[in-house]
Amino acid sequence: MLANIALSVGEEDDTNIPILWCKVFKHHLELGNNEQAYAAMTANTDPERRNDCLRQFVVVLCETGQIKQLCKFPYIDLHDEVVNIIESRARSVDLKTHNYYDFLYAFHTFRGNYRKAGRTMYEYGMRLGQEVIGEKALQQQAKCYLAAMNSLRLVDTDYAWIVKPVCIEPNRQDMIGASPKRNSDGEDKITQGKRQVEVIELDQIEKEYLLVTARLQYIKHSTDPASATGPTLSAHETVSLLVSVGLFDVAVTVCQTFKLSLQSILEGLTLRCVRLSLSGDVEPYSWEWLSANEVTHLQTTKDQSPADLAWRMLRSYLEKFDQVGDHRHYRWVVHKLLSLGYHIPNWLFNSYKSLDTAEFLHLLISFDKLLAACLLVIEYIDAVLGKGPEFFKLGEAMNASSGSICLPYLAIDHLCKALHEVQSDPELVEAYHMLVDKLDHYQEKARRISEDRIAIATQMQIGGLPYRGGATPMYS
Repeated sequence: MLANIALSVGEEDDTNIPILWCKVFKHHLELGNNEQAYAAMTANTDPERRNDCLRQFVVVLCETGQIKQLCKFPYIDLHDEVVNIIESRARSVDLKTHNYYDFLYAFHTFRGNYRKAGRTMYEYGMRLGQEVIGEKALQQQAKCYLAAMNSLRLVDTDYAWIVKPVCIEPNRQDMIGASPKRNSDGEDKITQGKRQVEVIELDQIEKEYLLVTARLQYIKHSTDPASATGPTLSAHETVSLLVSVGLFDVAVTVCQTFKLSLQSILEGLTLRCVRLSLSGDVEPYSWEWLSANEVTHLQTTKDQSPADLAWRMLRSYLEKFDQVGDHRHYRWVVHKLLSLGYHIPNWLFNSYKSLDTAEFLHLLISFDKLLAACLLVIEYIDAVLGKGPEFFKLGEAMNASSGSICLPYLAIDHLCKALHEVQSDPELVEAYHMLVDKLDHYQEKARRISEDRIAIATQMQIGGLPYRGGATPMYS
């Protein structure tokens, strides 16, 4: 009351006027009269005292949770100061005890500045990942990234990005041999790193959000008490952890988002299939990790075992990710099965032999599966000669008008040599003789077809017509 009276009778140029406005502001703020406190603050003509009052005003409203009150005031000519005050408080206090980022996010959102709102929440999430550990911190970090993405999606696509400061350390190699810089007292100066900026786009935040949510799912299925501790994980590390707990669908999403190889996923699923088959479906938590993946699209039956479902899941992955001319996914799975000493299921054997016979044969020979390799070659030659070409997707048998057919002769030579050196196994000796006879039969037919093509070509040339017949047999 006395301060108001003094203000009403005082001269405008009186040096005590700013002090009186500060006292009026202070008492109104303590009484919770925010409107009067704001009016007293803006009426203060001393910039330094006004900024001090503004700092108190913002801090009190933030600490008392009056976010709506904080946002509604116009802050004419004080907007930048308000943002600087909240930013400095947010960056200086402990995240575990105070949170000013939510106030700053609400402040920017209320004024429609969605880019700054997105930057605020991204910075908050980034700091949570660096400074706070635990599952709750990860959950909050995911919410921050989600809020940042939602804010940037409200901005035009050309401006849906934020700036992240990055400190670049000086190159230590360049510093070798250089004289140290000294100040006026002769003491060595500490060389500061160059400060640059990094542009963060919306898709990068989406990737970081995916890694955080994937880690939360891993924690949910992990029995390791330390799973929620440690620094932020890379995409490769995240995939490895997801595979270890059987979250293959999530791991596939991470690999596709970051353009990583699916090899570790397919090999991990193959290992689980083998373990379930060998354990008689008594492996603990088998149904738990299977149900954590999308298996509703698989043709399941009521009496289906976990092992059957796991093999179906593996088969669906191979069929989904296989590409024309690139059958490496099948190769990884077959290689894993052979390295485990487990037999190759019939569906996988038949699928892979029709997709890449030469590579399949090479794998069988590499793992000393000589009998299976021999039978595969015999079956393939029969298909080339017209007996079941559809099983190898050959289209048609070898004849005078057919296209080129490539026989993997290099692998076959290695197989014949390996079989010839094994004389103690009657079954392999018999298979070797069968293979030799089949190769002789193939070469005889290939010779006759080549002669027929030469004869046809000669006749066509005599008649003045171009020859457009099939090519001769090829060897690899």
